[in-house]
Amino acid sequence: MENSSNSGNQSRFLIAAVLCMLVLFAWSYFFAPKPKPADNSNTATQANTNAPTPAPQATPAPQPVPESIAVTPDTTPNRTITIKTPVYEVTLDSKGAVATSWILLRNKVGNEELPIYADGSTPANEKPLQLISPEALSRTPREVPFRLSTDDQAVNNLVNDRNYTVSEADDTIQLAPGQEKQIDFKLTDASGVEVTKSFVFRAESYLADLKVNLTKSGQAVPNTKLLIGASVGDQGIERHSLYHIEPEAVAYVDDALFRHQGVSFTFDTNNQSVMPAPGNVDWAGIADAYFAMDPNYLAAPGEDYHGFRALAERSQLADMVKDTSVVTQVPELGPAWERQVDATAGWQKFKLADFQRLKNDLGVDWVIVSLPQPAGLACEWHNASLAVCRIP
Repeated sequence: MENSSNSGNQSRFLIAAVLCMLVLFAWSYFFAPKPKPADNSNTATQANTNAPTPAPQATPAPQPVPESIAVTPDTTPNRTITIKTPVYEVTLDSKGAVATSWILLRNKVGNEELPIYADGSTPANEKPLQLISPEALSRTPREVPFRLSTDDQAVNNLVNDRNYTVSEADDTIQLAPGQEKQIDFKLTDASGVEVTKSFVFRAESYLADLKVNLTKSGQAVPNTKLLIGASVGDQGIERHSLYHIEPEAVAYVDDALFRHQGVSFTFDTNNQSVMPAPGNVDWAGIADAYFAMDPNYLAAPGEDYHGFRALAERSQLADMVKDTSVVTQVPELGPAWERQVDATAGWQKFKLADFQRLKNDLGVDWVIVSLPQPAGLACEWHNASLAVCRIP
């Protein structure tokens, strides 16, 4: 992401919306900006022939040679800083000043908080909801959040591979309710490169702030990009399917909401994809919601067999009408389909406790129910016959 107006651009990242299921989203760069002019941008990324005489040979044009910079040895000790809050835990690595772990602990809805776990968790096996990909972490170079990218590869290597000094002496920071903490990572090199990354964490909010300032010889480094990927999302999801639809990219760009569905990305041979953000980005994130509804909803009077997933572009528990044909063609989906339809058996008689069981066992956070809706659900939208409700 890029802001061309100042050298201390501040970006706010929606690390998790108050939704209890995040879906694995495999992309390399979450938002990459349009190229800007170099003077006003920075962040807050020979044949034989029978002819009597030889034909004149074209002289190749000289190719620009990337500027090399002399760097000082990395003598700063490596450190990992862990920030613990009531709703998430984050680990930052001083090498590159990047995030290597981001685990969601609890889901906040209104005044309530409930524990949240990764996809595939059961009461006997509650897996942490880790947002950062272990595969991305193991790659060389690491494809983890908050790397920087510029047009100068030497600068990229320096700012992403060197250890930064950290403003905090403690390696573990515990934030109590109501507290917030700023942590500064700084790197100064003899080549003239200076970079500061300032993180702000809040104990009771999923929002975190990051301010980046990158200069060389006192001048803002042009076309600096902040890389958020790859594969930010619930690492418990092994693959996308009818029951795990890819989420959408969401950003607030030039005072307007900007959305882009994951399925619309085109990936290259290296499994990378870039999407320009059309303006200055205030915050960026991923969004998804996991719905449950009557498993026989497609057989209801007036329905036209246009499925919910295609229209809403959201994940939904298995149904008893259309999904049966899918299972016959893809048998490996059978166990998941059976578990989900069994969990929604007797839907018409469901009460609040039944919906909360779906939430705890399957990660469902929204339901579509017939009116009048069961007591206890937080129903924010409705028409003459149906209500869309959040499970508390």
